[in-house]
Amino acid sequence: MVKKSRYFKLIDAIDIPQTITASRRRNGITRQVHIKLMPGEKYELEDDEVFVASLKRAKVEKKYTTELEQKLKDSNIPYKEKVCRPCGGRVKHLIYCVVEVVE
Repeated sequence: MVKKSRYFKLIDAIDIPQTITASRRRNGITRQVHIKLMPGEKYELEDDEVFVASLKRAKVEKKYTTELEQKLKDSNIPYKEKVCRPCGGRVKHLIYCVVEVVE
């Protein structure tokens, strides 16, 4: 039986290194870890369901630009727009997942 390739990586729309915070369970203890991810590199996925779930939830919030929005659309990355309530909606942000998990 051939073992399927399981990995995670940054989404294709990101072309600069990113550091994310994820949860990892070792010996029954869950801890927060910082992981630096490089664009275009694939990382082996562990059999830790807490870690996998935290990777799937890893999101960033970036200031809105038409270029970023177009990159996300072109890469078929789901995103949400968020407006700043205190400033009356003058500032917009885009919220999107930065990690792609392939199982």
